[in-house]
Amino acid sequence: MKTIAALVLVLGLVGVDSAKLTTTLANGRVVGGVPATAGQAPWQVSIQVNGWFGWSHNCGGSLTGKRSVVTAAHCVEGYTKDTLKIQYGGLDRTALATENPIDTIFEHEQWNKESKFDYDYAVITLVNDIQSTSNVGTIELAQTTPAAGTAADLTGWGRTQGGASTLPTDLQYQRLSIVAAPDCNARYGTVEGYSAAQLTIKYDGLGRTSLKQSSTISKVDIHANWNSQTIDWDYCVLTLTNNIVKSSTVSTIELVQTAPPNNSPADLTGWGKTSGSTNNLPENLQYTPMNIVSREECNKIWQPAGQTVTDRMICAANAKASGCNGDSGGPLVVGGKLVGIVSWVYRGCPANTVQWPTAYADVANQYTWLSTRIQ
Repeated sequence: MKTIAALVLVLGLVGVDSAKLTTTLANGRVVGGVPATAGQAPWQVSIQVNGWFGWSHNCGGSLTGKRSVVTAAHCVEGYTKDTLKIQYGGLDRTALATENPIDTIFEHEQWNKESKFDYDYAVITLVNDIQSTSNVGTIELAQTTPAAGTAADLTGWGRTQGGASTLPTDLQYQRLSIVAAPDCNARYGTVEGYSAAQLTIKYDGLGRTSLKQSSTISKVDIHANWNSQTIDWDYCVLTLTNNIVKSSTVSTIELVQTAPPNNSPADLTGWGKTSGSTNNLPENLQYTPMNIVSREECNKIWQPAGQTVTDRMICAANAKASGCNGDSGGPLVVGGKLVGIVSWVYRGCPANTVQWPTAYADVANQYTWLSTRIQ
């Protein structure tokens, strides 16, 4: 193995509640909200998908114009007018008064799987004109972006807490404030979209806020095939400005060249959330044992839920533990070698990952790509 002047492996996000419906890129939620009142958001629609268990709520949208719905492109990507339906006219998600067939779906031409949620716009044209009532109305589009600090109203049928597995029946409402783009990036950004000058690596110790050493970054190298929609090719190498100085508490790890067999014991460490229902991060580095799950078994669980475990992914599980937000990019280790990079997990980070195994970027699959970038 080459001496590491600086190697840090990272990924996009655990997200995330950041992977579509079932992964960490899952659709959003109205956390801390209250039930909306009649007529409070008459433009709100439920965009439903026809899945394994029949029709179910997938995304929200807004009625506008004579017969249109504005929504996000990632909500309609891969669907047709026959696999989506629009319902509106009430607060109870299961008893909305009006269903309006879809005529056409327009995704923004600059939206694509590589856009990382940029240009995330779509317009759905309905067959029938929208009939206004006390519970149904259209909303005008803003022509200028509101200033930071402006009060804003959010409505939706998304999960009301991170650990919840069910959606609320009643439409939820929450008052928010607009956040300036630079502040938003500082709070929620990942390596993707950042320059080397904007990132710092800290290490040497167990306490997240008391790590002894740090280094600036000279280069960020994200895999050219990285796909934020499928969370495939989730590899990145950061080259540090300074050489790593080894000690009793600092060392480097060798990359595995062959994927470990099924049921191999593995070690997961990180400072990620210890519960899907909290936003707090632990001070001390956390550890849990895991067991490797074969890709075949992992796909039997995930493919019916709409997520494919590709050849660039490896799975691991524990009946009482899981990776979560903040563990992204961290190490999964077998026999003292790096076998996986924390990539994505079921929404809400359930403790029992035997039911929903956690996915990691498979180091052995991209050993050559990784090793040729290690300095």
